Formats: sequence, C-alpha cells, structure tokens
Amino acid sequence: MPTRDASTSISATNPLSPTIQPDSESIQGSRSEADDASLSEELDSIERVTQYAEVQVVIRTVGKEEERSQAKRAAANLRISIHAAQMCGPIPEGGKPLNDVVAASYLQLQPLANVEEAINYHWSIIPLTVKQFLLDDPGSIDLLKLVTFWTRTEERTAHCVPDTLGSANHSSSFYLASSYLQLGQFTRARALLLNGAFMKECQYTPISEIVQFVREHEIITDFNVLREKLPYYHNGVVSSCHPASMEKYLSISMSNGYKRMMNFASKAATGPVHEYIDHISSVKQKSSTSTMDSDDEYKISIRLHDEESNDVRTMKIGFTSTLKTLFNEYAEERGLSLRAFRFSYEGRTLFLSSVGNKTPEQMGMNEGSVFVVTYTDGLSEEPTKSTSSPKGKHCTSKKKGSKNKNKRRIKTIISTKTEEQMKVDHSKALTILFREAEDTFKEIRQRLNSLTLERTQPKSRSSRQRSQVSHPLQDPTFNVTSESLGGKAGKTRYLVHIGDVNNLYKTTKPSSVHSRNPQPQSLSLDLHGLTKNEAESVLNTNLPKWNETAHSSSYPFVILVEIVCGGGSQVLSEVVERWIRVNENVANAPKSVLCRRDIL
Repeated sequence: MPTRDASTSISATNPLSPTIQPDSESIQGSRSEADDASLSEELDSIERVTQYAEVQVVIRTVGKEEERSQAKRAAANLRISIHAAQMCGPIPEGGKPLNDVVAASYLQLQPLANVEEAINYHWSIIPLTVKQFLLDDPGSIDLLKLVTFWTRTEERTAHCVPDTLGSANHSSSFYLASSYLQLGQFTRARALLLNGAFMKECQYTPISEIVQFVREHEIITDFNVLREKLPYYHNGVVSSCHPASMEKYLSISMSNGYKRMMNFASKAATGPVHEYIDHISSVKQKSSTSTMDSDDEYKISIRLHDEESNDVRTMKIGFTSTLKTLFNEYAEERGLSLRAFRFSYEGRTLFLSSVGNKTPEQMGMNEGSVFVVTYTDGLSEEPTKSTSSPKGKHCTSKKKGSKNKNKRRIKTIISTKTEEQMKVDHSKALTILFREAEDTFKEIRQRLNSLTLERTQPKSRSSRQRSQVSHPLQDPTFNVTSESLGGKAGKTRYLVHIGDVNNLYKTTKPSSVHSRNPQPQSLSLDLHGLTKNEAESVLNTNLPKWNETAHSSSYPFVILVEIVCGGGSQVLSEVVERWIRVNENVANAPKSVLCRRDIL
C-alpha cells in the first residue's frame, strides 16, 4: 500500500502566476503535524516576500516591454496570493481549518490505490487536451489562461454555459482536486480547484462578461473588483492558499453523495464492486451515530441590522442553505410576521419570490455580510395580538406549541346563494352597465334603422263615388262555371309584372292608374294559333316595348301584362312559363292582383 507524503507543498505562490512554481520539497522526520504546519507557514511567508522583492527588481531592470509586462503581471499575481493568504487567516495547529465543522471527505476513508483508480477513471472520460492544459504546467494556471483555453473553440465554449454539462464539469474538477489533495499533490489540486471555480463562475456569469473583465483588468490591483465581478472564482482563489482551506472549500462545494457516486463509478469500471459496497456499509454503520455532525454544512455569520430600532442581530446560516430559512428564523425571534419586513443587501431590495430559494454561496456572501432590515408600516403587530385572547392568558394547555402562536386563523367562507340568486346578482351588475351605455346603444340603433329606409311617394286614396241609385234586392242565382263542367287542366293565361327588377314583387298597385302617360288598357297578348317558336319570338319582340313603357311610368315603374295562351295541350303555357323564368325583368304578378283582376 503506498504511503502518503508526510507534508504537502504549501507554497503561497499565487496560482495565477505563470512564472513562479510552488515548493515541492517534502518535510519528513519525527516531527508532529503541528510542527510541519508551523514550519510550512513560516517558509511560505518568507518565500512570498522574497519572490515579491525579486519581481520588483525585475520590473526596474528589464528593458523590453514584453518582459516588463510579464514581470508586472507576476507582481500583481503575488499580491493576489498574499491577499488570499490574508483572507484565509492563520492556520491552527495540525493544519486544520478554524471552523470546528469540517465535512468528512469520503476519500479519506479510501486506500490510496482506490484514489489513484478514481483519478485514472476520471481522466479517461475527460478530453486529453484538458488534462494536458491543467497538468503539464499546473503552477501557471491563472484567469487569463483559463479564459483563453475555454474560449478557443466553440466546442469548449459550449461547456461554459449554465446547464447540466457545465455543472458536471466543475464538480469533476473539484472531485479531482480533492483526490490529488489526498495524494499530497498540492500544485495539481490547486490547478484543478481554480478550474472548477472558473467553471462554476460560468454557471452564474456569462462567459462574454468574464472575457470583457479579463480584457479590462489584465493586471488586477483591486481585489474588491474581483470579488464583486467574479465572486465564485474569488472564493476559489482565496481558498487555494493552504491545503486546509482547500479541503474546507472542496467539502462545501461538493456533496458527499456526489463523492460516493463517483467513487462507485470508478470502482465499478475497474473491477468487482462487492468489496466496495461492503466497505460503504461498514463505514455508514460506524458513522451512524455521528451522521448529522459529519453532514453539517459549513456555516457563516450574517448580521441583520434594523435601521429604525437600530437592532443588530447576528445569525448563522449554512453556506448552502436557502435565505428563506434565515428570514423565517429572524421573524420568529422578532415575534412578527415575515411579511412585516423588507430585506436589502448591498443597496438592492431582496424579494422572497426570487431570492428565497438562493443560497449565500450563490449570492456571493462571506463571513460578516450585512442585511439591512426595514419594518413596513402597512403591517403591524396585530396578527400576533389577535391570536392571544384574554382567555388564552389563563390557558395552561401544553399542547399549544410556540410555532402556532404567530399563525392567524383563516375562516372558510361558504357561499349559501343558490344559482338563481347568483344569476339575479349578475343581472343587477350588468344593469348598471346598460344604464350607462343606454344613450350610446340608442344612437347606434337609430343609425342602423335609418340605413334601411326607402323613399316612397305618398299614397293617393281613390275616392269611389257610391251609386245614388239603389238597386232592388235580387234573388241569389247559381252561376254555372266551366270548372263544374269539367274544363281543361292547366293555365290558360298569365298575369305578369314587367319593369324595374327591384319592384317586381312589391304589393303596391302597378302604374296603370297614376302614370303621367297612361298605358293603353289593351296590354295583353294572345298567342292562340302560334307555334312554340312563333310564340317565343312574339314575346321577345314585345318585351323591350313593355319594359320601356314601364320605366316611363310612375313609381314603382312596373306594368301589368296579360298573356293568353289557351288550354289545349299546354305547349304554349310551358313556353310562357320558361320565358318568364329566363327574363329577370319579368315576374308573375302576386295573387292579390290575380284576385282583383278576376273581380274586375
């Protein structure tokens, strides 16, 4: 079984610097881990100051512009490294983080051979170009190189979009970084951690904005700008100064379930998995009593400042917990409803609908971040008072929990109206609308009715003079008609209207009486003795004359013509009927005219 390196190279050389390599010397012997950590920290500080001084000398002496810019960049990277070390704080004895809650990495429970198998399995499914970029020169990985590599081709740029593939990329980088950290290869672990932090930043910041930031800040002098613009990458840079801080960062960024899943996949790809499954079950049984403690997430302290009452409260929240839990706990401590408060962060108002499910990590918060709390006037403490009645003060029931004190009772209102009553209410509501629009509706109705009006001449009443002579009453007589004597079937004559097409079917009287040029009383045509062709020719010859006569008369420009065809075989009757059907300005006279004609 391979042995772990007793010490890890903890050179503070900035991972962004392309010119400075970390110290790879192993400190071995009978010293304790605390002695190794203290010695490493001292060597780390000495090396940083020395390298920073050397770079300053290079800046003053180099004459070429290219080398001068590289030296300036190296100096800026060293400043970032020193800033990262300051953000990490002092490393306690044993190289452990200051926080007492340290997520247990599952790889620490595995033999080194299994760790190496997991690393080989991961690299087998990752493109070779990515492996060469990260491992050929891991000490020179910086933001500029990461941006240049991942934006060189469209295929690589596709990995820098917020989707499932990009999330898997940064998780794989964190997993490999944790594996190399267990093997004691600090430089490679740091390069993979920075790559994972960069891929994670791409999940929340568009790659175009990152490219623009690199162009504008090729040499970073203000670390607040980096923290503001690229918070996730800044957290990765800060945590890369020491193995302990790296372990803490990786344990927060990667869940234990993902580690177990990746270990299982790598183990299944290389051989039988029964031993691996048994090992997992035994580990879970051993750690069953401390499962909650080992799975506790890293927590940070958040300050909530009420501007009106000047009340400042410090509360702890998990780095991956939602902000809604923090706000609910704050409202419970204040004894008010959550709706009575408005929260703002860095001058920006936060809404629970959009920020409630986000985590401090996603918001880029750190230890000591401040929320400004505003108490709204619209909501008062009435909800809390309404729940406590005078009888409730003397109530000694222990079943009522503290959580139910601030909940308001919601009364369910059941409608007792019938469907008929609802219809009446609906009609009453519409009545108000109809009253307001009554004048408008009346105007529209009158305008539509006026469009259908037609101008007609006044009717002239015929003054019939009653006969002055009184006829003596006669005895009723029975008139024998041809019908009773078995007359011929069919029509013997046709009374037709000829003239204006629009007035052919009007029930008004024809123009025979009121015409300025009265038509002759003999407007009739007898077709007796004619053949079919002769009868049709006579009808077509007289039609223009009759039509002209009708249009020269008075309104309605229609005349009455009688066409006699006789009985017989009804051949001429069929000719007349077809002739009426073909000509549009000819129509059968109404029955009222026929009756009136028979009477006359």
